[in-house]
Amino acid sequence: MGGIENFLDARAVVGQPTGVFWSSRYLTKEDGSITLDANGFPVADPVTGVVGNPNPDWIGGFGTSFSYKKFSLDVLFETSQGGDYFSGTRGIMYNFGTHADTGNEVTLTADTKNYAGKTIAAGTTVRGNMKDFGAGPVLLDESWYTTLGSGFGSLKQQFVEDGSWTRLRQLSLSYRLDTDAFRKATKLQAIEFSVTGRNLFLWTKVVGIDPDTNMSGGPAGRNMDYFNTPGTRSFLFTLKVNY
Repeated sequence: MGGIENFLDARAVVGQPTGVFWSSRYLTKEDGSITLDANGFPVADPVTGVVGNPNPDWIGGFGTSFSYKKFSLDVLFETSQGGDYFSGTRGIMYNFGTHADTGNEVTLTADTKNYAGKTIAAGTTVRGNMKDFGAGPVLLDESWYTTLGSGFGSLKQQFVEDGSWTRLRQLSLSYRLDTDAFRKATKLQAIEFSVTGRNLFLWTKVVGIDPDTNMSGGPAGRNMDYFNTPGTRSFLFTLKVNY
């Protein structure tokens, strides 16, 4: 079982796939809708439970090669669809006001309440974001991001999102030099030059980080980000000499 200081666990739960996310969650009604307080903000359920499943619905890959005269091109795409992702780093940054989301400014078009119950007058420009949890727009400002809306708060489910991704995993371009003139001049059979790039492009709804990450290195830790080391993009240059 992987955990983040009582932040969120990846657990083995009876009747669930291995590694499901277990943490604090929204308090919901019988119809599944979120229970809201008098100001229109969600309420945390005092009972923890499953809040997400990092295991993808399906994964796939597509690779192909192209050749033209002395050139060859190898391409590999990979995709993972349907797995949930936990953005723990984002939650902690919310608490300290260091995430880009918390730096947004909005001018209110109507009198609006924040999480502390204060009504901010229409026309006021404030630092924060507008959100409708189901009872009309409310203001997510410091009073939200440092309490229930924080990564240290008791509502971790809000940081679980769709972690689907598609990427260009590898692209390799090669050129083979093996003409008769070259062989006579060098006494070599051929020289092949190639350049390879890995993780060149990523398509995902997750903002700011590659969701294909693992906090612990095992199945109980996949798709969990808590100040993980970012994924890398690499380039490899190769020279092959055939005698």
